[in-house]
Amino acid sequence: MEIAESEIRIKEILTTTGIKIEIFNEFRASYESQLAFNFDIFQFFRVGENKVSEVLAFFLDPKGAHGQKAKFLNAFLESIGEKNIERTHAGIKCEKVITNGRRLDILIEFDDRVIAIENKLWALDQNNQLKDYSDYLEQSTNNSYLLLYLNPYLSPPGVNSMDINLVKELESAGKFKRISYKHDILKLLDKWMAISEADSVTFFIKQFKQHLKNKFFGNKSHNMTNTLRKLVVSNQEEVEALMTTYKAIQDSRIGLINEIATAIKKSPFKLKDSAITLKIEGPFTYENRRVVKYGLVYKEQTVWVQVFQKGLDIISNYYMPKVDVRFEDIMKGSGLNKKVTLSDSIQ
Repeated sequence: MEIAESEIRIKEILTTTGIKIEIFNEFRASYESQLAFNFDIFQFFRVGENKVSEVLAFFLDPKGAHGQKAKFLNAFLESIGEKNIERTHAGIKCEKVITNGRRLDILIEFDDRVIAIENKLWALDQNNQLKDYSDYLEQSTNNSYLLLYLNPYLSPPGVNSMDINLVKELESAGKFKRISYKHDILKLLDKWMAISEADSVTFFIKQFKQHLKNKFFGNKSHNMTNTLRKLVVSNQEEVEALMTTYKAIQDSRIGLINEIATAIKKSPFKLKDSAITLKIEGPFTYENRRVVKYGLVYKEQTVWVQVFQKGLDIISNYYMPKVDVRFEDIMKGSGLNKKVTLSDSIQ
């Protein structure tokens, strides 16, 4: 296919995609009041890795207030292929402190086996993190354990966390397994909803599942996803060209965030008021976005100014973890914008 023809075809695909998305959005707008597509009960809370781990641990606990006894735990064990565990006793712990100050996100202790879950939503693996976990489990469980590495898309652990040869060795021995939210947890939540006898529990699980889908996969409907998938499959060459270009631009945006972080650390702001301190965090990845931020700290109040990459946009904004009306008024009067898209100035 000649370049000119390829460009024309790409424009046609973009036009077709735009029309389909427009129709989809019109449908959503028409039925929003009846179906509340974007409603997410978890939007009112700070739901990070620890809180997600707490929710999972709550449902895995046969003694939990969900009232379903061991139903949820049994469904989980079956989903990971652990069918022969003696289940008369099951102790569930969150943030279990082990050697080297490490914390296991979820620890399930049976009489004859231990299952540990390392829940990686957004944070990167720390040096020797999974190795430290496996060493601890080897020493404390009589070698009868399974370490689950849970992340959104079944990604492998970082080589700095556990050597690839050790990963393969433990996998072969049935001591290490990767599971994902996309392929395992979302299906498990469906199973939990099906076996729950309490309407309030079922509703919560449904909302929890929707929250995870929104965070990791966006909130498009299943039908819309299938429509776009067919469009991609039938135009692979053109879509690949688009993806390559998109990825190149996105990488440049991520690189810019890294450069901003380096510049801030090399030349931090000089503050005249000694009562105000400056702290810098980043660059780091949060919800698939590259972020760098610095905080102005005065007593117990912090104003965070952050610059982050979202898709092909670079966005700057500020926020305060603790809402202070007077401080908010001062910030509004300062002329700083709550949110600014910087992409147009960096094309």
